[in-house]
Amino acid sequence: QISWYPGHIAKAEKRLQEVLSAVDVVVEVRDARIPISTTHPIVDDWLKNRNTKRVVCISKIDMAPRSALSMWKSYLENSREIPVALMNCKEGGRGLIDLKKIVKKMGNEINERRALRGMRPRNVR
Repeated sequence: QISWYPGHIAKAEKRLQEVLSAVDVVVEVRDARIPISTTHPIVDDWLKNRNTKRVVCISKIDMAPRSALSMWKSYLENSREIPVALMNCKEGGRGLIDLKKIVKKMGNEINERRALRGMRPRNVR
């Protein structure tokens, strides 16, 4: 009998779920040429009941049509309520500043929530 789901993948997913419990912000990197294919199908399930925030970083934007990038960005930000940073590493990491701003904003939101519970602020994990 051949398993379609190798053990090393199941082991990696289990480990990933353990790590996610200690993470505040997940940066999911997707390829601009195939953004739907470069995500894991159950990322939403992994993050559903956690206080973990998520940002999608779409890379290789120089290799995809601007109209497609615009549509994906609009879809993720408006329909899915996921912030998006567009990145082009060929041009010195264009988009990295936007990504940092998004993560910093998320960190501020996390620390505001911590302050309401009487906890000290801390760096984003």
